[in-house]
Amino acid sequence: MLLTAAALGAVALCSTTANADTFTLGGNQTAVRGSLTIASLTNGQIVFSFANATPNSLSSRLTGIGFDLPTNGPFSLTNSPVGTNFTFSTNPGNVPQFNGANLDFAEITGNNIAGGNPPSGLANGVSSGNFTVTGNFAGLSQQTIAQNTYIRFQAIDSNPSSDVANGIITISGSPVPEPSEWLAMGMAATSVGGLMIRARRRKGTRETLAA
Repeated sequence: MLLTAAALGAVALCSTTANADTFTLGGNQTAVRGSLTIASLTNGQIVFSFANATPNSLSSRLTGIGFDLPTNGPFSLTNSPVGTNFTFSTNPGNVPQFNGANLDFAEITGNNIAGGNPPSGLANGVSSGNFTVTGNFAGLSQQTIAQNTYIRFQAIDSNPSSDVANGIITISGSPVPEPSEWLAMGMAATSVGGLMIRARRRKGTRETLAA
């Protein structure tokens, strides 16, 4: 089904992130939650922070965050929070549970993203502060980056006791629309656009008759 220009514009508007957004990612096997906040994004730089957003009813430690981006590096760290326990790595190893992931860079608390150091990780409700990484981010949206983010958790008070969060649950607190909802928004925009066009035509006809 083809959408009109008005519908496509509405979809584009809804999927564009003009300001800093916070993306909440859900655990693959447990109820852990990790958040990624992108403070700014340009073709050559990203400024981001992350947090352990797991409910307090489930104790956990966020021990790493990695990015498997569609663009190629190199990527380098240019700024990090004072006193951080996280180390920048462009060779962070494999992501547990996600064998197809090939991380371009990561912030880790151990030798790799799989084997972090829980005491050095973020406890529930704790945020990291801002990191700045330079590299090739051309053509990437905030949402594309969040969709390709993997957040490692360890010392989880559950079975299994470790997990990885991947997959956006919310964007700045709002649930991510389902594909059917995007279509509904497009159809609504189409209807509004059609009504505006018909109204203009009627107005033009009246003006012609009056002349």
